[in-house]
Amino acid sequence: SITFPASWLLNRLEVGKQERLFEIPTSPRATTMVEAFRQAIGPHIHEFGMNVERAAHICGLSNRTLSRRLRAQNTTPQKELDALRRESAEKVLLGSALPIWEIAAMVGYENPVVFSRAFKSWTGQLPSEMRKARRRPSQPEAD
Repeated sequence: SITFPASWLLNRLEVGKQERLFEIPTSPRATTMVEAFRQAIGPHIHEFGMNVERAAHICGLSNRTLSRRLRAQNTTPQKELDALRRESAEKVLLGSALPIWEIAAMVGYENPVVFSRAFKSWTGQLPSEMRKARRRPSQPEAD
């Protein structure tokens, strides 16, 4: 197990272009623990075993330390994991025609039914309902 100071999560990883196997998207440097957490966990959100314990391990922190630092910013690791999953799912759902089961897998859910229930708890709509609602052309109002 390798551990490192949590402040390292705020630093950008510099990798030489000749060493890159794929293009790493560049994002602005994180300025808060929440942003650092999201940047560290974002690339792993598709993992089926992603939970608070796994997230803390990726960040190099204990569960308790991670929870305490995020709680200081009025959030929790689970809330942030859910928010990352929701944001990713909505983006793919509304920007593609991929089936729901495939989107579920992309955000770490093995079972699309469990994903649909979680999605409804996050947004108030099932994924299929949101997709249909966004595809409908808006009706002009009659005078």
